[in-house]
Amino acid sequence: MCFFNEYANLFAVVRDMFTVLAIIGAAYGVFIHQKLMARINLRIKPEWLDQEEEHLKIRLELENISKVRVRKPTILLQILEYKKSLHYLSEWVPFDEDQKNNENDTRLPETKERLDKFTEPEQICKSTQYLESKSIIAVERMSYHPEDVVVHIALQVRGKRKKIRWTTTYIVTKKSSF
Repeated sequence: MCFFNEYANLFAVVRDMFTVLAIIGAAYGVFIHQKLMARINLRIKPEWLDQEEEHLKIRLELENISKVRVRKPTILLQILEYKKSLHYLSEWVPFDEDQKNNENDTRLPETKERLDKFTEPEQICKSTQYLESKSIIAVERMSYHPEDVVVHIALQVRGKRKKIRWTTTYIVTKKSSF
């Protein structure tokens, strides 16, 4: 018992030093994680190509704004059509199988909005192995929409680990419908 009384102050100082070192180490770890975390900027730029507004050119841009490269990204594009009579439209898009309703129901499960035509997400840029730091990938797609509909474009990039995802959406209507 006498031993602990004499060195109680020393033990308290050592304990406090370990606490300070643990806090500094955690702060350094968070700083390093933020520096080495992948970040991707997604852009969708649609443009009607003709006077009838049936042909839509969709320019998709992916920019790696982080200091690390993204390995084997999975890039998904989904184009959904809605009737023009909608009162509201959310930005939510079902990219995964478990987020869809059954085959006969054309409503989205989260918002219950009626789709004119449901299309599965399409994987684009399949040959892309890496998205280097500070690089930009640009892809253009044509889409045909003869009816007067609301076009909902969604782009999603998944990292090698499936939990890392970047998503953006864009809603397009015909100019003549206003």
